[in-house]
Amino acid sequence: MDVEKPAYPPLPQLQGDLMLEVFTHKSLRAVAQAQANGGNFACDNERYAVLGEKVFETAVLHHLVAQKVKVTREEIEKEMRSLCSEEQYEKWVNSYGLRQKLRYSPSAQAEVQSAAGGRELLHAYAGAVYTQLNGAVAVDIWVHQLISRPGDTLPHNLQLVEHQNYNQYQFPPHIPSPTTYIHTLPNAPGMNPNNNPQAPIIGQSPLLSGANAKTSTMNYAARLNELGSKRRWTVDWPFMRTGLDHAPIWRVQCVVNGKSYSTGSGTTKQLAKDEAARLSFPALGLFLPGEQTQL
Repeated sequence: MDVEKPAYPPLPQLQGDLMLEVFTHKSLRAVAQAQANGGNFACDNERYAVLGEKVFETAVLHHLVAQKVKVTREEIEKEMRSLCSEEQYEKWVNSYGLRQKLRYSPSAQAEVQSAAGGRELLHAYAGAVYTQLNGAVAVDIWVHQLISRPGDTLPHNLQLVEHQNYNQYQFPPHIPSPTTYIHTLPNAPGMNPNNNPQAPIIGQSPLLSGANAKTSTMNYAARLNELGSKRRWTVDWPFMRTGLDHAPIWRVQCVVNGKSYSTGSGTTKQLAKDEAARLSFPALGLFLPGEQTQL
């Protein structure tokens, strides 16, 4: 059975001037400083890229080390090279539309469009996430969602976060639209007026689609619990709650015998739980309710 590859997780949401700095290339440093009433302080993303390179790759390594099946240094390093390759970075940068949000001088066009430029931009975003969203845990959450596969183990520090207070990590409910904008510095001589930082807006989320409504009526989670009990499986449902207090987004994992098989999202915990269960049926070798009677 062909399984549709899930979309990348939402970008962690940045706020205020930090968003502006992340999407200002170093080629506009002098312009940005002048528009910020002078001074020799940085108004671009270069320093965040330096920080982000370390924290992003550390988060990738942390995820790999948490997977007990990768027991040798050689296996971990091989997987690390694959996940941190130029090709993989390009997929992430293009999927999130990061280059389209970047302000830069026309003279920096070649650098920005290069693979190294894309890697630096993603690292800058990771460095800003680390700076504004309480450090390594926020980056670990994002990277885990970005690279995890069915059956992967959740790093221990994220298991603790799931059962404590996840609300401080305000991830938006969907990937920012490349056609929406926040306020920007006025266009200045030498900068590309078509490249402005764009902020995520919160509109209708895919979580509100008919897929969740269908899931909620099928009782997938209850069915999976029933089948798990018959097979003497241990089925757990660790959860995270994100978003605003008046508009929460729930993410629930389906963990069977200690392995995570899928993550569901929804506007209620039950919707997310049913979605996680539905996605886990094929991976567990089970038929979805209504397809065939389970023995």
